[in-house]
Amino acid sequence: MLKRSLLNKFKRKPLKRTLLKKKPKVINHEEIERINYFFFSIWRKTPHYCTICGAWLDNEPHSYMFDHILEKEKYPDLTYEEGDIALLCLSCHDCKTRGFFPESYALLIKKTKELFDK
Repeated sequence: MLKRSLLNKFKRKPLKRTLLKKKPKVINHEEIERINYFFFSIWRKTPHYCTICGAWLDNEPHSYMFDHILEKEKYPDLTYEEGDIALLCLSCHDCKTRGFFPESYALLIKKTKELFDK
Protein backbone atom coordinates (compact mmCIF):
# COMPACT_ATOMS: atom_id res chain seq x y z
CA MET A 1 0.00 0.00 0.00
CA LEU A 2 1.26 3.47 -0.86
CA LYS A 3 1.95 5.84 1.93
CA ARG A 4 -0.59 8.54 2.56
CA SER A 5 1.91 11.29 1.62
CA LEU A 6 2.33 9.75 -1.83
CA LEU A 7 -1.41 9.44 -2.26
CA ASN A 8 -1.86 13.11 -1.40
CA LYS A 9 0.86 14.03 -3.87
CA PHE A 10 -1.01 12.45 -6.77
CA LYS A 11 -4.46 13.49 -5.64
CA ARG A 12 -6.37 15.48 -8.26
CA LYS A 13 -6.44 19.17 -7.59
CA PRO A 14 -9.63 21.14 -8.17
CA LEU A 15 -9.75 23.14 -11.39
CA LYS A 16 -9.27 26.87 -11.10
CA ARG A 17 -12.03 29.00 -12.55
CA THR A 18 -9.91 31.36 -14.61
CA LEU A 19 -12.33 31.86 -17.48
CA LEU A 20 -14.87 33.87 -15.49
CA LYS A 21 -12.78 36.79 -14.32
CA LYS A 22 -15.65 39.25 -14.63
CA LYS A 23 -19.11 38.80 -13.28
CA PRO A 24 -21.64 38.43 -16.11
CA LYS A 25 -23.59 41.60 -16.78
CA VAL A 26 -27.22 41.32 -15.72
CA ILE A 27 -29.55 42.87 -18.30
CA ASN A 28 -33.16 43.60 -17.45
CA HIS A 29 -36.09 43.25 -19.82
CA GLU A 30 -36.22 46.96 -20.70
CA GLU A 31 -32.53 46.93 -21.66
CA ILE A 32 -33.09 43.91 -23.92
CA GLU A 33 -35.99 45.69 -25.63
CA ARG A 34 -33.82 48.79 -26.16
CA ILE A 35 -31.00 46.70 -27.66
CA ASN A 36 -33.40 44.84 -29.97
CA TYR A 37 -34.96 48.10 -31.13
CA PHE A 38 -31.50 49.55 -31.82
CA PHE A 39 -30.38 46.63 -34.00
CA PHE A 40 -33.74 46.24 -35.78
CA SER A 41 -33.70 49.94 -36.69
CA ILE A 42 -30.27 49.45 -38.29
CA TRP A 43 -31.53 46.33 -40.07
CA ARG A 44 -34.49 48.26 -41.56
CA LYS A 45 -32.31 51.17 -42.77
CA THR A 46 -29.37 49.22 -44.20
CA PRO A 47 -29.30 47.05 -47.33
CA HIS A 48 -28.89 43.40 -46.33
CA TYR A 49 -25.45 42.85 -47.87
CA CYS A 50 -22.12 42.07 -46.20
CA THR A 51 -19.95 45.19 -45.96
CA ILE A 52 -16.80 43.22 -46.81
CA CYS A 53 -17.71 40.63 -49.46
CA GLY A 54 -21.13 41.85 -50.62
CA ALA A 55 -22.92 38.56 -49.89
CA TRP A 56 -26.71 38.63 -49.40
CA LEU A 57 -27.52 38.32 -45.68
CA ASP A 58 -31.08 36.95 -45.94
CA ASN A 59 -34.31 38.58 -44.81
CA GLU A 60 -33.97 37.77 -41.10
CA PRO A 61 -31.31 39.43 -38.93
CA HIS A 62 -29.00 37.38 -36.72
CA SER A 63 -26.79 38.74 -33.94
CA TYR A 64 -23.55 37.80 -35.71
CA MET A 65 -24.47 40.05 -38.65
CA PHE A 66 -24.02 43.22 -36.57
CA ASP A 67 -20.37 44.09 -36.12
CA HIS A 68 -18.90 46.95 -34.14
CA ILE A 69 -16.40 48.58 -36.46
CA LEU A 70 -14.45 49.91 -33.48
CA GLU A 71 -14.06 47.43 -30.61
CA LYS A 72 -16.52 47.82 -27.73
CA GLU A 73 -13.72 47.34 -25.20
CA LYS A 74 -11.74 50.31 -26.55
CA TYR A 75 -14.76 52.48 -27.44
CA PRO A 76 -17.54 51.69 -24.91
CA ASP A 77 -19.30 54.99 -25.64
CA LEU A 78 -19.97 53.84 -29.22
CA THR A 79 -21.74 50.60 -28.24
CA TYR A 80 -25.14 51.98 -29.31
CA GLU A 81 -23.97 54.31 -32.07
CA GLU A 82 -25.36 53.46 -35.51
CA GLY A 83 -22.25 54.75 -37.27
CA ASP A 84 -20.16 52.11 -35.52
CA ILE A 85 -22.20 49.14 -36.77
CA ALA A 86 -21.53 47.27 -40.02
CA LEU A 87 -23.45 44.31 -41.40
CA LEU A 88 -21.25 41.26 -42.03
CA CYS A 89 -21.81 37.67 -43.10
CA LEU A 90 -20.71 34.94 -40.69
CA SER A 91 -17.43 34.12 -42.43
CA CYS A 92 -16.39 37.78 -42.77
CA HIS A 93 -17.39 38.46 -39.15
CA ASP A 94 -15.25 35.53 -38.03
CA CYS A 95 -12.27 36.71 -40.10
CA LYS A 96 -12.65 40.28 -38.85
CA THR A 97 -12.81 39.11 -35.22
CA ARG A 98 -9.57 37.16 -35.74
CA GLY A 99 -7.92 40.24 -37.27
CA PHE A 100 -7.99 39.20 -40.93
CA PHE A 101 -9.88 41.70 -43.04
CA PRO A 102 -9.27 43.42 -46.38
CA GLU A 103 -7.79 46.85 -46.86
CA SER A 104 -11.25 48.26 -47.63
CA TYR A 105 -12.47 47.36 -44.14
CA ALA A 106 -9.28 48.77 -42.61
CA LEU A 107 -10.10 52.01 -44.40
CA LEU A 108 -13.64 51.90 -42.97
CA ILE A 109 -12.15 51.47 -39.47
CA LYS A 110 -9.88 54.46 -40.06
CA LYS A 111 -12.77 56.63 -41.31
CA THR A 112 -14.93 55.62 -38.35
CA LYS A 113 -12.16 56.53 -35.91
CA GLU A 114 -11.77 59.92 -37.56
CA LEU A 115 -15.53 60.49 -37.46
CA PHE A 116 -15.91 59.76 -33.75
CA ASP A 117 -12.60 61.22 -32.55
CA LYS A 118 -13.70 64.73 -33.53
